[in-house]
Amino acid sequence: VSALNNYIHCSLKYFFKNLILLPDVYTPFLVYGNAVHTALEEYFNASKDAKMVLDRDMLIAYFKKAMARSVLFDGEYERYTERGVIALGMYHDVYHEIWSTNLATELYIKRRYPLNDGDELTISGKLDKVEFLESEAGGNVRVIDYKTGKAYSEKKRKEQKADLERQVVFYHLLLDTYKDGAYRVVETVLDFVEKTKKGTFEQKTFAVQDTDKK
Repeated sequence: VSALNNYIHCSLKYFFKNLILLPDVYTPFLVYGNAVHTALEEYFNASKDAKMVLDRDMLIAYFKKAMARSVLFDGEYERYTERGVIALGMYHDVYHEIWSTNLATELYIKRRYPLNDGDELTISGKLDKVEFLESEAGGNVRVIDYKTGKAYSEKKRKEQKADLERQVVFYHLLLDTYKDGAYRVVETVLDFVEKTKKGTFEQKTFAVQDTDKK
């Protein structure tokens, strides 16, 4: 969905980033965000294998491992490592009792839509985490998308919130007919893994209706 948002905001940005595939300039914050995502992916995969939610030290260990593989050095490495250890430790403290191990991480899905002119539109994306609320074989699911940085309620510009809402609809479209429609998305959660300025964690939950997908 990042490609779609790029196109909506600036066709030239879409051309260079998504067609020409010019490499991104990775800021320390983006590297940090990738390390957080990697840590959560590896932590939940390990929890699934163990059939139990692992302790906070394991989550922090996966984060430190991801940071050690990053391109950050010296002061930036130390600063973002400390930031992540604090954030993920508190995140685990707050949510670990309600986490499920019946899940899939980094689920890649590709869908094709036939168009009226005989051509087809292909969309694809990767879901951070899918929780199977009934069975891994099918039924209701919850989609979780991790976010670092400002929470939904702290975003000032309408365009920023619209990008996130479009992302939620996109996830629903991907799962609509996945495995012959075996899954039904009951909600999508934008899970902000760092505390807001008010000192609380925020999860923004969306329930998408069929009319939102048109």
